[in-house]
Formats: sequence, C-alpha cells, structure tokens
Amino acid sequence: MPKELILGEGPDDLDNDILMIRYRQFIASSTEHALAGDFEGRDVWARAADRFAAVARRRGLQT
Repeated sequence: MPKELILGEGPDDLDNDILMIRYRQFIASSTEHALAGDFEGRDVWARAADRFAAVARRRGLQT
C-alpha cells in the first residue's frame, strides 16, 4: 500500500491488529526520515503515529 494512502487512514476505522501494525510502521517511517535528515518528513510520520497511539490507548492497547 502506498505510504500516502496509509497516512490518510482513519485509526478509528481499523481493527486492533491493523491499528498496531500501522502505528509501528509510522514509528519506523518517522525514524527513517530523521536518520536521513528529513525532519519535516519525520514530523509528518510522528504526528500520524501520535493519532494512532491515542486511539490505541483509548482501546486499552499498549503502545
């Protein structure tokens, strides 16, 4: 799935397994961008990870 489509997903619409997979992907992408010196890209992925983490916490999942 292209990264642009993943960023547009709504975390509330996903089941718990997919939610956590996407959260981990966002964390990994944020780290990759930071290591490459792309701090704007890092921030985009970090904000997406924060959105998904908030939903996971509301559902009682460990992030």
